[in-house]
Amino acid sequence: MKREESFDLHVTVPMAIDAIVHAFATVRGCSFHRVEANGVVRGSTSFNLATYGEALTGWAVPLGATTSRVTIVAEDSMPLQLFDWGRKRKMLEKLRLAVCDRAASAATAHPEVPPPPFIR
Repeated sequence: MKREESFDLHVTVPMAIDAIVHAFATVRGCSFHRVEANGVVRGSTSFNLATYGEALTGWAVPLGATTSRVTIVAEDSMPLQLFDWGRKRKMLEKLRLAVCDRAASAATAHPEVPPPPFIR
């Protein structure tokens, strides 16, 4: 069983990929594995009493100069699993929120500039 979620962000593709990596690394129950050369982010969820775990895949494609479409896919690690009890939907919702939060904080972050000179 596979579940997919796509959404748009107002950030560049590298910033969106960074947000996906951050989400995979920080959301409880998820783990980040690698970023492939083509920009696909790989991760997984752990084995528990409800599931055998899921393989997570995420990527971003440009829609414009500063807009990206992010897609996150959760797929069962064990092909014989029949039910996920809504676990994938909940996990994708947590990942979407984490990606959006990270992208929003990255988009509003100001570049590092030196402080103004001290005037007496």
